Amino acid sequence: MDERVGGRIRSLLGGARAPSTVKAYKSALRSFREWQSSGPEERKRDELTSAAVFLARKSNRVGATSLATFVSALAYERFGRKPEEAMKWAILDEMVKAQRRGTAANTQEFASKQDVRTLLECLPRTSWPQWRKDRAHVLLVLLFYGLLRVSEAVALKAGEVEAGGEFWTLRIRKSKTDQESKGSSIYIGREERFDAALSRCSQRQIHGYVLATTEGRMWSPSAAASEVRKICVFAGVRSLPPHSFRRGGATSSLDSGTDVN
Repeated sequence: MDERVGGRIRSLLGGARAPSTVKAYKSALRSFREWQSSGPEERKRDELTSAAVFLARKSNRVGATSLATFVSALAYERFGRKPEEAMKWAILDEMVKAQRRGTAANTQEFASKQDVRTLLECLPRTSWPQWRKDRAHVLLVLLFYGLLRVSEAVALKAGEVEAGGEFWTLRIRKSKTDQESKGSSIYIGREERFDAALSRCSQRQIHGYVLATTEGRMWSPSAAASEVRKICVFAGVRSLPPHSFRRGGATSSLDSGTDVN
């Protein structure tokens, strides 16, 4: 048509998406381009085939939402899905669906004692600084053996932790189901490595929080959940969301005859 309006079309399409969406798309595509550039030329010959390989790699460490964002970003950049590419796009869509089904199945699973043991044993092998290893160790124990929700664990303060002869007593100020705001007490058996990690976390606190950020502030539940996923990847354990530890811990306690109420 002898018209040069490609840039204008992109500008108009960009305005059809929320700025946050466009930002997410750019980030997803940047990661893909970097992966393409870092490997052999085959990664650049057929973009959609290359995208399928990229999705397969990403599926080991991210959820379905992240994969779906990448597929949407790719379609957005290519001005939609061309009919002759329908089969390749269908493959990408099925990969996202499979990841979503797998994530849903994982959320129904409970963490086992062996899972927790494996995760705790892998922590010393990470390249993390000691404070981060300690924080992760304490978090995992609080979730599984203390039956805490991740929001309760990150809100725990040093003044709410008391060492006893055989048990640690944790005072939970308010839980999700605490309608009367009376709080509750949680008891966790003492164990040498946990005792040491908990003591170091308490000594390092600045603003009171046992599981704090590098600045001593309260760790966010989402960041704590992300940390758990990273540990699972490092240990080669299936991805376990924080609530699966609480469920698994409750099941383990009931199996051993312990009252969890």
